[in-house]
Amino acid sequence: MELNPDASLRDFAVLYLPHHFQSAVPEFHAEMYGMVNETRLVLAAPRKFAKSTIFSFFYPLWRLVTGRRKDI
Repeated sequence: MELNPDASLRDFAVLYLPHHFQSAVPEFHAEMYGMVNETRLVLAAPRKFAKSTIFSFFYPLWRLVTGRRKDI
């Protein structure tokens, strides 16, 4: 499976990290995935809404492997 450098964060996570998803990706995550390029972000959401998984795990890994940034 070849990595598509143009893949969105959501597509990357679903394709390469499927074991982190217990069910289908909910629609409210689309908004969260769309916020990843904000310079500063404050996000409030209930526990278990994947905030840390998206912003502290998926996002840095996606940036690193797609070459968007090497000094994470």
